[in-house]
Amino acid sequence: MAKNFVLKGIDVIKPHRMIFAILLAYVLSLLFTNISIFLGGQRLQISEVFFLFLFFLWIKSLIEKKRLPQGTPLSRSFLLFIAFCLLSFFNSTDLRLSIMELAGLIYLFVMLVLVVDVVNNKRKLDLVIKFWIGATLMVLILGFVGGGVAILTGKANLFCRAYYGNYPYIKTAFRVQSIFHNPLVLANFLTVSLGFMFSDLLLTENQRYKFILKVAISFATLLMLATISREILGFIISLFLIYSYFFKKASLKYRVIRFLLIVFIIIIFLFIFIFCSSFHIHSFKVEDSWHKTYRSSLININYSFSEKLAYKMAALEMLKRHPFLGVGLKMYRPYIQKLNNEDYFYSHNLTPIYYYIYEGRYFNYLQVNDPHNDFLQYFAETGLLGGVAFIIFVATFLSLVHTNLKKRPFNQYFKIRLFCFLASFVGILVHSIDIDVFKYRPVWFLMALTLALIIMSKDKIDAVNVDRSDEKN
Repeated sequence: MAKNFVLKGIDVIKPHRMIFAILLAYVLSLLFTNISIFLGGQRLQISEVFFLFLFFLWIKSLIEKKRLPQGTPLSRSFLLFIAFCLLSFFNSTDLRLSIMELAGLIYLFVMLVLVVDVVNNKRKLDLVIKFWIGATLMVLILGFVGGGVAILTGKANLFCRAYYGNYPYIKTAFRVQSIFHNPLVLANFLTVSLGFMFSDLLLTENQRYKFILKVAISFATLLMLATISREILGFIISLFLIYSYFFKKASLKYRVIRFLLIVFIIIIFLFIFIFCSSFHIHSFKVEDSWHKTYRSSLININYSFSEKLAYKMAALEMLKRHPFLGVGLKMYRPYIQKLNNEDYFYSHNLTPIYYYIYEGRYFNYLQVNDPHNDFLQYFAETGLLGGVAFIIFVATFLSLVHTNLKKRPFNQYFKIRLFCFLASFVGILVHSIDIDVFKYRPVWFLMALTLALIIMSKDKIDAVNVDRSDEKN
């Protein structure tokens, strides 16, 4: 009797509606990344706690409707990658860390499937994107407020971080982070948001909304510059792709703006990869109090790739030593310390050695968690098998987008949304050259909405004409 009452109650609740409401709350919760609780040693956002309570409802509905991304090979490629991640456990020196990392990867894919399952029609997709854009506007406002206050007061604040001596010729550099804990997270969030904002700009007929979106895109570009991050390159490339694809005209204005974007991309590339990587290497000696010897060493004091190069070389060394299964999932940090202790960096003329002296003792300690590249990290941690599987997963996603863009050029709504999403994803891939971006939930959210859009089209859900009755409502 009680069991039947509970089951009837679940049917009345309508899991899809409840979870869709929580999904919108999740988007808004991205504004509050710093407000978190700790559960099982993992950092969770508050809204995700609601997901845990509603998860069994979604599973029930998912089993009944069988609405997985089965029409695509993406789930198979991800399962292949997870299988090789499990095999890498044989070389792991800390199974707890490996298991937590695996759980995190599975969680991200579950979130992707959840979004694809819930956002199953055009109306929901439009609503989710508008909520995301609303959250982006709040991020932009807080970012400009934080940056302005930092400039006026000369002090860091909740929305703007201060970096001392990290940049050539700059004593103190302020980097806007808005409400995110790191400017790089803000940079990735804005790159994801760019595709959403541009797709709405191209689709809406509301002139007031068009004006708001144009202002938002302009402010997002300025705020992106204020992050002082290498991710500016990926953002501008996304902007260039969208502008070149949708605004292509024979007019002088188009050619001038396109030329300026190309010049800007080249300047950023040269600044990042050449100028910032060539100067301000300082040589000095540090005493090894244990062996009573002095050791010549180098430390990089600039904002450059020269320090990051050592992390990537270390990843390749791990792959060389453990070519098939890798050093173990999430084992990059312990293993790079092992390489450091073996004097691997000295013998290969690499520079990023950090020295820590405590109570007269000398410690050779390298503080780094990853090689600042998702692909290299998975090659190092899961070997050739896992690294290739991860490339297949990303390539499968790109292939799906490309194939569907070619198949449905007649569908204007579908074409605009899908290409703008693709442009944002390409920018994220550029980011992945020097930062691990595939652990950021906004990236998986972008992939999820892209898949949802493709599945809508395959299911022949109308993505062109808006139902007039819906417009009246």
